[in-house]
Amino acid sequence: HDGREWTPFLETQAGLAPNHRPPVFDTPLPDLHLHTLPNTHGEVLRAGEILHGGGIDPEKTALVLPDPGPLIPLLWEVFESYDEKVNLTMGYPVTRTPLYTLLNEILSAAESRREGRIYSRDYLRVLFHPYIKNLSAPLPGGGATESRDTRILVHCTEQYLRENERTYFHPESIGSERDLMERVQTMTEGRLLPEDAAFALTHLHETYFEAPARAGTLGELARTLLAVVRELAERSQAGYHPFFSLFFGTIADGLEELAALQLADIHLESREILHAMTRAHFESSTVPFTGLPLQGLQVLGLLETRAQSFDTVVVMDANESVLPAVPEVDPVLPHSVRKALGLPGYDESVEVSRYHLFRLLESARTAHILYRESAEESR
Repeated sequence: HDGREWTPFLETQAGLAPNHRPPVFDTPLPDLHLHTLPNTHGEVLRAGEILHGGGIDPEKTALVLPDPGPLIPLLWEVFESYDEKVNLTMGYPVTRTPLYTLLNEILSAAESRREGRIYSRDYLRVLFHPYIKNLSAPLPGGGATESRDTRILVHCTEQYLRENERTYFHPESIGSERDLMERVQTMTEGRLLPEDAAFALTHLHETYFEAPARAGTLGELARTLLAVVRELAERSQAGYHPFFSLFFGTIADGLEELAALQLADIHLESREILHAMTRAHFESSTVPFTGLPLQGLQVLGLLETRAQSFDTVVVMDANESVLPAVPEVDPVLPHSVRKALGLPGYDESVEVSRYHLFRLLESARTAHILYRESAEESR
């Protein structure tokens, strides 16, 4: 406590130490630097310049991420060439990974089905995901398509749907269209015969559309999606992407957890409820990164900086709606209701974030605040 009347703490202070008189600290203000960048990529590069620039003791430095969004580009573009130890105390949200994005699109495609017919827009969103359109799809006899030929198959399918204005269609009908398969043969210069193209497309339909739509229990759906994850791990180009094993391993573990629940074998009539339960399971899940606590550069969320002090502080994403990360609208308890119940409201939550930020900055010798400024975002 620095002597200022921080409203959210007055009640706690009165209860714990009613006669307490906080000392007034006469500490020098930090050497403060504000950095305006056009986008997140610019923020990442500037943070890298600061950390690589020299004159910084990593053991006494904190990189603060109010939002975990820049974490992956930081790991890939900054810390790959960073020679010092780094401790990551925060995980990366599973819902931001490309694999979860694909699984979510698969669930959406199943939800939009009408009498067994697929909505073409949801269908194409799945097929055009980079993991799918570059897949080595199985062929008769044990072979597999080349990724370039799968891309041609996907693009020819899209063109066929648009030419025939197929908004909803039965998967088996398009898988047997001779004209489409012959077009694929021509575009692949004969590498994919019509029967091979039909076999590959039928496999995609069964694995990514039919099997998930048939699932009637949480266990069936989890095992179906787990089969998707395993095929993508073996046949897609995901293995070349950074953090492939972390993303796939975390999601595979989550699906196995769902399949092991006691209610996993209870049949549910509502597909939407089944999918909502699956999504909810991953919404609070994060991809963990190993680190060395209290050693090296500390990468923290704002609340994780509580009661810690650093000589150098770099704060990213100092933008409206990100810092403070307090939603203006609470769908469960509106702020007026929270105030009537004596619970902290929006203003109090903002002030708590402000307190933690100011305390962190004022304890540092040097502070860098990075923010984006564009037509859509303000500091």
